[in-house]
Amino acid sequence: MMLNALCLSVIALEVITGLCSSIFIIFSLIHSGRKEKYFPPYNSILIALCVSNIGYTILMSANNLLSFFHPSVFSVSYTMAILNYMTLYSITSSSWLTCSLCIFYFIKIVLFNAGFIAWVRTKIELLVPWMILLVELISLFGSLLSLLVFNQESTKNSTMSTAKVKSEYNTQNLTAIVLIVISLPFSVSIFSMIISAWFLKRHSQYVKKNVGASQDYRRAVQTMSCLILFYALIYLVTLLMGLLIFENQSWGYGMCMIVLFSFSLVQSSLLISGNPKLKEAWRQLFTCTKTNEAS
Repeated sequence: MMLNALCLSVIALEVITGLCSSIFIIFSLIHSGRKEKYFPPYNSILIALCVSNIGYTILMSANNLLSFFHPSVFSVSYTMAILNYMTLYSITSSSWLTCSLCIFYFIKIVLFNAGFIAWVRTKIELLVPWMILLVELISLFGSLLSLLVFNQESTKNSTMSTAKVKSEYNTQNLTAIVLIVISLPFSVSIFSMIISAWFLKRHSQYVKKNVGASQDYRRAVQTMSCLILFYALIYLVTLLMGLLIFENQSWGYGMCMIVLFSFSLVQSSLLISGNPKLKEAWRQLFTCTKTNEAS
């Protein structure tokens, strides 16, 4: 009982701070764009990613609150289908937007003298909004197709002996679908990070000629690496949850839930630490807070 209360307290703290940090990033980037009268394409990806993270956090919280206070909701098939679809969409969207961020870094870091990627590099500001739109469409239709497959499999196995066995089977199926859907953006992100890191190491002398760009590029690769490692952890925990290794209300189950609910908070922290403007805005926020408290 005490463990459950502790886990719920940690999760509540993660949800609140994660939502606040994501909202902070969105408003900071919008304010910066208005102030400078220029909105970099990089900021559009960050804002879309933060919006997606907010959606994921809210949906995960809604799922858990409903299962705790009003579990009968999940007995209604269409309600469960809607919640599953929206949750899967938010996960897929975040994965693809993180992948888009890694691709953006890759295109900016790796120099191509000719070919398609060289053309993309020159048109990146015009292409980013279309890339975000494409990512969202892929997430929408990919999630819908995945859940249609999931529902067909559930219908085939509707004659299972007990509700518990059916529930476990559905959980494993849904987890497998989630991992399959997000495996492609995860693989592309890893590829982009490896090639970018290799390019920086291979052409270190060339990059060092532009000190400012060199620092930005290295910071970008570090951010990519941290995001990929964190996503790998999230995928591992999702797999553990799907395999039903831990029983409900157990210590392992609580730790897995804490990791899953840290998604928005950790990702926002990595984005802030990897962006000098966001880091400065964060510092100014706390400086102003302390000044107001002192006065």
